[in-house]
Amino acid sequence: MGIRRKKISDSQKDKIKELLDTQTPKEIYESYRGTRSQISLSEIYKIRREKLGESKAATSPPMQQSAESQPVKGLQRLLISQDFIDLAAEFKRQLLLVNAKDYAVWLLPDATWLSPEEERPKEFSSVLDVYPYRGKPKVDLQVERDKNRFLLLLEGLKSRYPESARFEAWKERLADFISECQKVTREIWLEAERRTGLKMVFDFREGHLIHVPLFVYEFALDYYGSGELPAFELTPYDAYNYLLIPRGRPGFQLAIGLFHRMQACIEVTLYLCQQYAQDERIGRILSSQAEVQKQAEPFVRVLTDILRQAVP
Repeated sequence: MGIRRKKISDSQKDKIKELLDTQTPKEIYESYRGTRSQISLSEIYKIRREKLGESKAATSPPMQQSAESQPVKGLQRLLISQDFIDLAAEFKRQLLLVNAKDYAVWLLPDATWLSPEEERPKEFSSVLDVYPYRGKPKVDLQVERDKNRFLLLLEGLKSRYPESARFEAWKERLADFISECQKVTREIWLEAERRTGLKMVFDFREGHLIHVPLFVYEFALDYYGSGELPAFELTPYDAYNYLLIPRGRPGFQLAIGLFHRMQACIEVTLYLCQQYAQDERIGRILSSQAEVQKQAEPFVRVLTDILRQAVP
């Protein structure tokens, strides 16, 4: 039997939520490691998702602006913006990176096999935070984790650039877009498990899928309507098992298992790549991606202007 973890108390959860204001999940995990109150890294990430949901669900009445935050003009406005130059640059960078391949499209509520953020391979990049809100995904840029500074920056932009006021409406469209992607990624995940007979969770005896669903989804986006198919290789892993990898990408492991299991997995992966690269929903996702990116252009122009003015 496995070790049964003690249920986390409400006071422990509250303490971890406080720590998340100043520490990363991995730092918190290391501080608890080896103590009687040891908590898993995945549980800390779960608490962080709850914290994000609480902070976004809560609404507060509008407050009277202090004299310091009142809109100002000319040189004084420019000097204030210098305090937010790093945040503005990161804001612009993340807006430019929003796309259908963001790892956020795999942040499905029932996908317990997902790697914690600190442990993901570098190529699985993300600039988005996704959490459930009233039965649908809600999406933030990760730059918004710096809540107070980001809100001050955004209010300053709105006071000077009217187009910045459309940012929240753009995020609603972004949430619809990510939801559109997640419907397809979830289907690919479940279909890959059903057809291969392998699961995403580790199973030493049967073998398991690692990144087959992600590969199928990204292949469909890259080669939509082209009729092309990928090529794969099997490389020995140990005395019994083989790794399935895309040809020419030795570091990208798709699945692991017995030789005959991996041969069958190749056939399924080829089939899924062919099917989804012709699926009209992939075409709609690509169209929605172009729309979301185009709608972000006014914000990028505003931030470019701010950053250009800030150069000494």
